[in-house]
Amino acid sequence: MKNIIYYLFMIMLLACSCQSKVTIVSYNIHNGHSVDNKASNLEEVSTIIKKTGADFVCLQEVDSMNKRNNIDEAAMIGKRVGLHYTYGAAIEFGGGKYGITILSKKKPLSVKKVSLPGREEKRVFLLTEYKHFYVGCTHMSLNKEDRIESAKIILSTIANLTKPVFIGGDFNDKPTSDLCHYLEKDLTCLSDMTQLTFPADKPEIMIDYIWAKGFKGTVIHRGTINEPHASDHRPVYVKFEW
Repeated sequence: MKNIIYYLFMIMLLACSCQSKVTIVSYNIHNGHSVDNKASNLEEVSTIIKKTGADFVCLQEVDSMNKRNNIDEAAMIGKRVGLHYTYGAAIEFGGGKYGITILSKKKPLSVKKVSLPGREEKRVFLLTEYKHFYVGCTHMSLNKEDRIESAKIILSTIANLTKPVFIGGDFNDKPTSDLCHYLEKDLTCLSDMTQLTFPADKPEIMIDYIWAKGFKGTVIHRGTINEPHASDHRPVYVKFEW
């Protein structure tokens, strides 16, 4: 009897040890400017991110050494929050670059950047690989047709991947949009679609999401961080057990 109890205990212990909690955040940081478009101290953005304890952070509107912000924002934020950064430039801008970033606790095994359409400015999809899954980031166009085409490109890019994929970003569209309905055919939205994210001071619309493909975990908590000042968007997050 004692042996049976011992073996049951060891099985339970092993099962618990195989589970891990992961937090993913998506945040449009508005080029390091506050909601009133004044130059913001990136320490404020970094503090918000650090408080989440995130394992992965998908950032949009990140400047790199351009005339607007002569700072490598991805490197600065990564250093302040203690995470590795992977930058994906979308366009050349003002002598530097402008794009998106993925922050992670570990350096990715591989990195892929895919061009996306944008009539007002070119867009990209950044995909990083880790041991158990992929994490992607994007900031979609303001044009509806470009967003749908971008969704097709992203879904095609991840279609044959054998590990789960998580994608955070500013999708520039409502939960009831054709874009979200299209994404829902292949992806599951893990973030809370009922909480508004833009503009940050008086949010009227939800346009920031965290999507997943092949997700088999359990969502523990999800939401939008009540941060009205540091950017013109509020960050969204999801914490799940893997």
